[in-house]
Amino acid sequence: AAILSGMPQAQGNLAAAVQLLQDSLEAQKLALGPDHMVTLNMGVSLAGMLHAQGEYQEAMRLLQETFAAQRRVLGMEHANTLSTATILAKMLVAHGDLSTAMQLQQDILDAQAQALGADHPTAQEVAADLADMEDDHAGWLQQYQEKEKELQDEQELTRELAISFKKV
Repeated sequence: AAILSGMPQAQGNLAAAVQLLQDSLEAQKLALGPDHMVTLNMGVSLAGMLHAQGEYQEAMRLLQETFAAQRRVLGMEHANTLSTATILAKMLVAHGDLSTAMQLQQDILDAQAQALGADHPTAQEVAADLADMEDDHAGWLQQYQEKEKELQDEQELTRELAISFKKV
C-alpha cells in the first residue's frame, strides 16, 4: 500500500495519494489489527502525507495516536517508536509547541541512551537536537521578556503622558 500511495504522489496528486493511503490503512486495521507493525507504519506515512497536504491537526492527531500505540505495543526503545517520536517532536516544533517537543526529545534521549548507550552516535545526535531546542527556547523566552519589558515601558509612558495632560 505504501508503494501504491507513492504513485499518485509521484504524479503530483497528493490528495489521491492520501485517499489511497487512508483506504489502505482502514483495510490494514481490519486485516491485521490496529496494533500490527505494518498498520502502525502506515499510520506514520499517512500522517506525513496529511501534513504535506496542509491538514496539520489531522496529521498531528494521527501521529500522536500512532506514537501512543507504538509505545504501548513496541516499547519506547523500539526503533520504529523512536523514529515516530522524532517525527512528532519535529512536527511539534514546526507548529510552535516547543515545550512539549522538548519533553518528547528528552524521552527520546533517555530511551536512546538506555537502548544504545549514552556514547552512541544516535544518542549524541538526539542530545544535540535537544540542546538546539533548549537554545531556541531560551532565545524565544528572551525575546518574549524583552517585548514584555517594552510594552511595560510604553504603558508607563502612556500613563505619565495622561497624567501630564490632566494637569494642563
